[in-house]
Amino acid sequence: MKRMPVRQVATVIVILTILFPYIRVLPLPTDVQPNFLIAIIICSPLLLSVRLNELVVFVGILCLLLSYTIANPEMQSFRGWPAYLTPPLVLFFTRSVLSKPESAPMLETVIRRSFYIWVGFGALQLVTHSAIVQLTLRTSTSADRGWMSFSGEPSAYASVLFLFAAYFVVKQSYVSAGIALLTVLVVAQSAVGLVYFVILALAWLGVRAHNHVLLVAIIVILVVVVMTTVDPQYVLDKLPRSRRITRLIEILLSPDAQLDDISITSRASDLDAAYDTLINGSPFGHGLGGVRLKSGWGSYVYELGWFGFALASGWIVFFLRQATRMGRDALAATVAIIAMLFSSTPLAMPMASFIVLAIILAPPDSATPDRRGRWRRIGVRSAHA
Repeated sequence: MKRMPVRQVATVIVILTILFPYIRVLPLPTDVQPNFLIAIIICSPLLLSVRLNELVVFVGILCLLLSYTIANPEMQSFRGWPAYLTPPLVLFFTRSVLSKPESAPMLETVIRRSFYIWVGFGALQLVTHSAIVQLTLRTSTSADRGWMSFSGEPSAYASVLFLFAAYFVVKQSYVSAGIALLTVLVVAQSAVGLVYFVILALAWLGVRAHNHVLLVAIIVILVVVVMTTVDPQYVLDKLPRSRRITRLIEILLSPDAQLDDISITSRASDLDAAYDTLINGSPFGHGLGGVRLKSGWGSYVYELGWFGFALASGWIVFFLRQATRMGRDALAATVAIIAMLFSSTPLAMPMASFIVLAIILAPPDSATPDRRGRWRRIGVRSAHA
C-alpha cells in the first residue's frame, strides 16, 4: 500500500479541523474550538508559505491586538485574538495548498466527503431524536427546534450547510447544493439559515440576470401568487404547533412572523450595536473580550472601532477583487458569504474564510464538469480578460 506523504497527511488533518470546527478536543468554554489554530501552528513548517506583503499585514494585526490587550490586560482580551488571527492563517494555508497542483483535487474530495458526513449525522439525529454523542461543547437543541449534527446548535449547522452549498454552486454541483438546502429545512429547521440561502439565490440570479430574465420573472410571479392567494393560517392549522418546522413555514408565509422571530431580530439588534459604535461610540471601540456580538464583521467594529472597520473592509475588498477574477458563480457565492458574515458567524470559525478562499484562489485551470457533461475551466475567461 502506498503511503501518503507527511505533508499530505498534515494537510488533510488541518482541513478537517477547518471543516469540523465545533468538535470538542479541549475543554474550553468557546463555541468554536481552537483546533485549527493548534494544528496550523504545529504543521506550519510543512504547510505554510507566506508572501512578504501578507507577513507585514499579519504582523500589523498582531501589533494592533497587542496594543488593545495592553490597554486591558485580562484573560478575556487574549480570548479575542483567535477571531482576528484565524482569517490570515487560513489564507496562508489555503494559498499554500492550492499552489500545489496535486492538492486541489484532494481538497475538493475532502470538502465533498465532509459535507455528506455532516448531512448524514444530522439526518441520523432527526431519525433517532437524540444528539447521539456529545462531541461538541454544547448541544443546544431539542426535537421541537431542529438538529445540529456536529455543531453546537441548529443555526450553526445551517451556517455550515450554507457554506458547503456556496462552494457547490461554484462547482456547479447543484444536486449537492439542493441537498444542503433540504437539510436546512428539514433537519436544522433554521430561519436564519433559510435567509442565507435566499441571499445566495438572489446573488446567483443577480450575476446571471442577463441570461435568466425569464427565470427571474417566473420566480417573482410565483412568489407574488403564493403570497396573495395562500392563507398562512389555513396552512399552519394543518401542522403541529409544537414543531420548529411549523415556525419556519410561518416565517416563510408571514412578514410579521419574520420580524418576531428571535433568530432574526437578535442578529439585527447586534448589527445596530456595531453601527452605533461606528457612528456614535469611541473611535477605538469597546476593546477585546467584552460583549461578543452575533456578527462577524460587526464584532470587528464593536471591539476595535475604526481600526476594526478598516480591517473588515480590507478583507471584504480582497474577497471581492479575487472573486471577480474567478467568474460569475464565484462572485455570487462570495457576495453571499460576505453577507452571512454580517450575521452570527464569528470569524474565529475558520470554515467561513476557508470556503471563500477555496473558491477565489482556485487555480484558473482547475476543471469541473458542467450540466452537459463537458469540462470547462473555471474563471479562465475572466482571469485573462
